[in-house]
Amino acid sequence: MSPVDLGRQSSVVAMTPARAQDEPVRRGGRPRRSFDLIQINELRQQGLSFRKIARKLRLGEGTARRALKADADRSAARQKPKAEAY
Repeated sequence: MSPVDLGRQSSVVAMTPARAQDEPVRRGGRPRRSFDLIQINELRQQGLSFRKIARKLRLGEGTARRALKADADRSAARQKPKAEAY
């Protein structure tokens, strides 16, 4: 390694904070909001709009939409047949 590479490597190591091996990696940002997906599903099947569901459950409208979309995507992935090998 050249002296430049060694200098670059040592500066990267110096900027990385030390943490214990068993300590989980912290992610920044706003904490995730918990909600009842079953309740969102039931309200949607009753014909409520996402706006009304969000108001009723004190969630954001986008949170309700994303929750149902993610649930539908997971269900579709579970039901998708595997491609057969030739």
